Amino acid sequence: MANTATDRERGPVMETSRDARRAGFSRAGELVRALVPAALVAVALAVVVVYAYYNDPWRPLAHVLGPWVALAVAVAFGRPPMVAIGASVTSLAAGVVTFFIGLKVGHDIRWGDSASVISTGATSSCGWCSPPSQVSVLD
Repeated sequence: MANTATDRERGPVMETSRDARRAGFSRAGELVRALVPAALVAVALAVVVVYAYYNDPWRPLAHVLGPWVALAVAVAFGRPPMVAIGASVTSLAAGVVTFFIGLKVGHDIRWGDSASVISTGATSSCGWCSPPSQVSVLD
């Protein structure tokens, strides 16, 4: 390959497809190294929030948005934009799923002997994305 002024202005050029594969693996590895810890931290936070939900002195902690915002900022800090977005979305998704599973488990532990039932299906955990009910305001 000729080393012309145009080539020097563009920066280093990959010579082989093997180099391109190596670069892809490093990007994928960086993404995995960002997403897995983000999800694990979110799971830990969700467990703490579920514990707070079922314990009266800590119950207000279960209803604030601050820890979740701090989580998204913490897992995104210092990362390239696409990796930061992926880490934030992954952490929040893992946290929400863990929270709703934890609600069910916590409820069954606390009130397992009673006939009390808690629903954590897709419609209850994602009520904002379900279609509106057919009930009219004027009824």
